[in-house]
Amino acid sequence: MDRQEEDILEEKEEEENILEEEEEEREEEKEGESEEGSISGEDNDGAGGDDDGGGGGEDNGEEDGIGGRAQLPSPLPSPPPSPTTAAATSQQQTPAISGEGEGDAAGGGGGPSWASVLKTLGPDHPLLRRFQDAKKRHLEEEKSQLQLRLRQLRQQAHDLQTENVGLGSQLFDVQQAVTRAQVNLDKVKSERCRNREAVTAAEEGLRQARQEERSLLATLNAAQKHEREVKLEVERVGNRVSVVRTAKERSDGDVTTLSRILHNTAWDRANLEKDKMMQERQFTSQLNDRARNQREELHHLECEGVGVRRAWEAGVVRLARRSTEHTQALQHLDQLRGQQAERRAELLNTRKEVKENQLKHESESIRLLRLERDVSKQRERLAVAREESQQVAERHEQLLALVEQLEARSALKHKEERAVTRELERVYERVEATTVKWRKVEDQVLDRMAEQTAVTKAASNLRRAVTHTRTKCRALEDELVEKERGAAAWALKSWEARAAVQTHTASHEAINALVSRLHNDVTRLEGELKRSQNQVNTNQSNTDKLNKQLAKVLQLTGDSEAPPGEREERRLRLLLRDKEEEKRVVEEEALTVQRTLLEAKAARDALTHLTTRLQQEVGVLRGREARVEGGVERERGALKEVERQRERLQGAVTTLDTRLHQEKQHRDATSREADTAHTKIMARLQELERAAVTKESERERLEERRVEVEGSLLEATRERAQWERHLEELKEARDAIRKDTGDQGELHAMKTEITRMQARWRSLEATQKELSGRLEQSVGVEGALKTRTQAMVTRLRQDPNAAKATRVMHQDILRRKLTKGRKRLRELEEAASGAQDDRTRVEGEARRQEQLYAHNVRLLQEAATHLEEKLVNKQEEQLRLQECRARLRHLTAVREGRYKTLAAAGEEAQQAMRGRLGARSQAYTGVLAQLEAGYPHMEFKLRNIKILLHNFLEKDT
Repeated sequence: MDRQEEDILEEKEEEENILEEEEEEREEEKEGESEEGSISGEDNDGAGGDDDGGGGGEDNGEEDGIGGRAQLPSPLPSPPPSPTTAAATSQQQTPAISGEGEGDAAGGGGGPSWASVLKTLGPDHPLLRRFQDAKKRHLEEEKSQLQLRLRQLRQQAHDLQTENVGLGSQLFDVQQAVTRAQVNLDKVKSERCRNREAVTAAEEGLRQARQEERSLLATLNAAQKHEREVKLEVERVGNRVSVVRTAKERSDGDVTTLSRILHNTAWDRANLEKDKMMQERQFTSQLNDRARNQREELHHLECEGVGVRRAWEAGVVRLARRSTEHTQALQHLDQLRGQQAERRAELLNTRKEVKENQLKHESESIRLLRLERDVSKQRERLAVAREESQQVAERHEQLLALVEQLEARSALKHKEERAVTRELERVYERVEATTVKWRKVEDQVLDRMAEQTAVTKAASNLRRAVTHTRTKCRALEDELVEKERGAAAWALKSWEARAAVQTHTASHEAINALVSRLHNDVTRLEGELKRSQNQVNTNQSNTDKLNKQLAKVLQLTGDSEAPPGEREERRLRLLLRDKEEEKRVVEEEALTVQRTLLEAKAARDALTHLTTRLQQEVGVLRGREARVEGGVERERGALKEVERQRERLQGAVTTLDTRLHQEKQHRDATSREADTAHTKIMARLQELERAAVTKESERERLEERRVEVEGSLLEATRERAQWERHLEELKEARDAIRKDTGDQGELHAMKTEITRMQARWRSLEATQKELSGRLEQSVGVEGALKTRTQAMVTRLRQDPNAAKATRVMHQDILRRKLTKGRKRLRELEEAASGAQDDRTRVEGEARRQEQLYAHNVRLLQEAATHLEEKLVNKQEEQLRLQECRARLRHLTAVREGRYKTLAAAGEEAQQAMRGRLGARSQAYTGVLAQLEAGYPHMEFKLRNIKILLHNFLEKDT
């Protein structure tokens, strides 16, 4: 700003100096006109005296001849009086003045003087009329010539002023370029700081990932320990199953003996019933003790389950944090992309500036060629320079074509990269489809398991009917059922662990995908940086070639100082070198980031190895669980004792109620979180839309403002031109007024002289003969003036460059205006391209938000499927509760004495019971046959059930 003010003050001082010089020239011109007017007045007086002398003579023919001689030649335009011409006229007019002095002396000695003769003549004398007309014409011509000269000087001053304004604007542009370069340097420094911060953040993320890996390893070790404990428990269950089998065999023998004893006597049967009741009471007491122990174990297992669940929730929270950190990393990548776009824009601006400087250099070289065309000695050198410049232009065009080809190749490469990304997206969609199919298969497996549970329920009903007669086996089978429940609980926990592992694997895959995307982005950025560096190198080589050719042209044209454009070009080269150094620093930082990414990739590979190992271990656990479940299902079907079953059912009901309440709360919380996430996403999208609308309105407002400013500039230029015209008209009017006032003074002097001449009119009649000689002298003066005017006309015809100067000036002014208009159009195009880039960036942000919204929707759908699975599990638990309640009702009837023994008093009741049992066994065999037809994979279990029914019927018979 200080330089601008100094330039404005210098321009004002130059304008004041020019105005002072113009005023001095006008004063000098007025002084020269006044001197010429005085001399011409004396000449006219002499001529008038001679005419009067001729008229007062005796011969009228002499008067006519003298009058004809007194007429001036045809008026020709004479140039303004220069100092040389003024001196010549003064030298030529000195004889006339000396003659007048002699005449006056003669008059003083022998008659009246020349002045006395002039005073005696009147203004309307016929001898003075023609001379006065000629004098007026001559003065008007001189006036017009002076006005033309004044206009030329004004035009030159205006051109100088415009040149000064153009130089000031160029200096201002240079200052702006310097400020832009400084701002760009500041931006680059800030970008370095940001990159360093990003590197530190990435290192912190890696540290956190390593810590999470350690925690996962700890959880895996805990899971392995738990698996070992489960193995030990399974072995214990197997031992107990073997014990139960032996007890079953013994109980079968006892049942046979008891049945024989019952057939013998009713009293023995009653005693046996009493003994049975006593044994059941003792057994119930033992079972109560065992139930307490099992209850404590269940409580302990529930506590462990709560701890595992809390650990899982903590893992979920950590994964959520990692997802947020990944989103932040993606945002930082977007910022880096925006910064890269800004750097590209800066590179484009520098290229444009270099091109403008090249155009300026070319225009200056063309101007030099035009100025040196008139020199005859350097025509051949200029022709050679023109040919070289044409070759340079052709080479430049070839280089531009090569650059365009390179850009087209880069565009094709971009297209290929886009196709590769599309293929990757398709592969990702296929993977998603396979995952969906896998989930469907899991659902089918769960359905099959539900069907298996239904079959087991039917088998348990059958066994219930069979084991009414085997009361001694109830305790052992009750223990088996409890172990089965524990195994089911462990299976549920293992399923939850499997789900946690799946979530971990999914999150790990997402992390791997993000890392791969980051790696791809870094590679792409490196490729773009390399391409930009290659383009900068090519442009620099082109500029070096052009500079060499310009140096050759300057050597050919002669030693001259370097133009300001070349100095500006050197400065821009230094700036470009600084930019290249900064770019190298940024590339080194990118390499460091790439190293960190490689380390993250190695950590990812380690995590994938661990996950595969975990998956293998989970598969082994699943196989073991399947084997345990098969053993438990084979040994299922025994009934429980009354008190223990009731207490257990009550505890199960309470736990289920609490779990239902907790799951309901969890479902409500998840729904609320989903709603809040949806609302946040929608609010974010609305904010982005509002921001886009505001940016669009701001761009439109700036466009309108630009149009208004351009209109105001045009109006200001028009008003300035009008004011300049008004000033010129006022100056012309002032000059005319001054000249008119000077003419009035001359008229007043002429009037006074005429009065004096009238006073001495009579004295002039005596001096007519002397005036005739003076008339001859005036004729000689007129001839000299005529020759002088002719010489001036010939000189003007020989030097026509003065008239051409104005046309060249106008052409230069129009060219400058055209260059300014083109520059303004380029700036507007750059602004439009910047607005388009902003629009594309906003669209990319909106697409990214849409993708994030789709991802959240997919997560919500997965959560909904998980909740549906939980609901199905709840329904199964409710069915089990109903079965347990039915069992409880049956056992309460036994406790209250409403239970009727299977052994009847008579043979008819026994046969009726056998008939009912036979019918039931036939019905059960039919059901089993249908189940075998419908479920061939359960053939082994159904065969065991058939064998049990057959053995039972044989024993009864």
